[in-house]
Amino acid sequence: MMNYMYNDDDQLDKASLLEDAINYLKALQERVNALEEEDEVIKKSSNMMNMDDHNSPSHNYYIGSTTTTSDQSSAEIRARISNRHVLIKICCRKQMGLMSRIPCEMEKMHLSVIDMRVMPFGEAALDITILAEMHSEFQGTVKEIVEHLQMCFFNSVA
Repeated sequence: MMNYMYNDDDQLDKASLLEDAINYLKALQERVNALEEEDEVIKKSSNMMNMDDHNSPSHNYYIGSTTTTSDQSSAEIRARISNRHVLIKICCRKQMGLMSRIPCEMEKMHLSVIDMRVMPFGEAALDITILAEMHSEFQGTVKEIVEHLQMCFFNSVA
């Protein structure tokens, strides 16, 4: 008789274990579905933001590039404005003293450098990313920022 009771308990334990596993799998599946829906929303809003950046009349994004006859001063400057912040990306050949001149030129335009990252690209190129904040005196456009930097550092305007 005891053996029979043990088997019933064992079956009950197996049944409850199986039920718990099924409930856990259902909960995991619900979580996967929720995350997939969230991912779709993020993708849609990201696509809408990208379309807004390129189609909006606010001109908050500008790319300027300079190329001179000697390939040594070719550069590309990209800038984007968001609220009171400016994100600037410069890809250029290495120049002596360039890094020390950037904060000074930014201040002349009433922009405070918050962060500046420099990464060498190959043996002779630099990839510079600058995050700046606009002072209340700032009056320029993103295109004017790019053109000013091109004039100061590369002696050319796109």
